[in-house]
Amino acid sequence: VVVLGKTGLKHAPRGGDRFIVCLLDQGGGMVVINRITGARDFRMRAPLFTVPAGSAASSDTTVYLASLVDNRIHALSPDSGQKGWHYRAMGTVTSGPLVTPSAPRRLVVFGTDAGEVIALPATGWNEVPPANPSWERRLLDQVGGPMAIPQLTNEGRLEIRVLVPAEDNALYCLD
Repeated sequence: VVVLGKTGLKHAPRGGDRFIVCLLDQGGGMVVINRITGARDFRMRAPLFTVPAGSAASSDTTVYLASLVDNRIHALSPDSGQKGWHYRAMGTVTSGPLVTPSAPRRLVVFGTDAGEVIALPATGWNEVPPANPSWERRLLDQVGGPMAIPQLTNEGRLEIRVLVPAEDNALYCLD
């Protein structure tokens, strides 16, 4: 049980491999919890220097957050909330970010109202920012709902997909 205090959650928490990131309402910042132990490895509340558009995603070293203000994905320190690198999309981020499992490579995936689905390398918040996406896909219409990352093991090989609902009444399955 994690007591967050009097301030409620702004968005549902999303668990990563190492962290669960709770974004607090009313500008209350974020609380980063160790997924395995339930401990707060860092200070209780890290301030946020951006307005979140939805739930945060995380890797082993970084919190990824879509900004409501500037159409960017921001890489933040889980300890302090300090901004590291950022990536600007052509449209407003409407879904994500999501972080894929580490095999075969870890990606930060998000979708926009311009019909873009973008996958960035999941580099750490204090590392060199990604110069280009790992891949991009243009849909026929805007991303229209929450994306999902199902995974399965087929003949001993991990297969990862990105399911993307779009406003053209289609569900895209991207490899």
